[in-house]
Amino acid sequence: MPDWADSQAYLSIHKEELNEQRFDSPVYGEIPKISPQQLNDPAVIFAAEDAILNYGISAAIVGRRDALFALETAASTYDPNYPGLPLLEVMKSGRMIDERVQEYTGAQIHKVCTQDDLTPNELFVACVRFTQTTRSSNFKAPLTLLLINWAKRKWSYVLEQQTFYLTNPAYNVPLIETALKGIGNDLGALGKMLVVI
Repeated sequence: MPDWADSQAYLSIHKEELNEQRFDSPVYGEIPKISPQQLNDPAVIFAAEDAILNYGISAAIVGRRDALFALETAASTYDPNYPGLPLLEVMKSGRMIDERVQEYTGAQIHKVCTQDDLTPNELFVACVRFTQTTRSSNFKAPLTLLLINWAKRKWSYVLEQQTFYLTNPAYNVPLIETALKGIGNDLGALGKMLVVI
């Protein structure tokens, strides 16, 4: 993940000169490592947190808690000031440090990874946070379909096994069924489904 942050820092800092390149004579070379000062650059912070959160979301929705442990092991070699490491701690413990969207999402990653079943209310919150984070992510395209399929599967399970958790099943079940039938393959459709639920 540090290589991803390195590339984002390089692109952010050299944006103008990269835009002035000609396609027939590109600049060749290696992207340099981030300096300690660049670790505080907003583009680097976003890139690092985005990569860690989307890795965590992916691991959570495919049921790979072990992948979070693998990330934690890999992160032990990162610079201690690497942005995103506090989010990894939130994902591991479920305890938030600040009230930021990223940390709410990290806490939901922890919950989805550590609980076998989510109540409909917990599932709703996880879906909202995962959708919110994915919407603004550099990894939106690959993560969207995974997220939609997971949400469909989980809400179908609610209809099959957890209707007793719903406040008003006679009212909610038909709404959820209709929303699941109409969900497409984009985040907007998932958001509309969550509004109905």
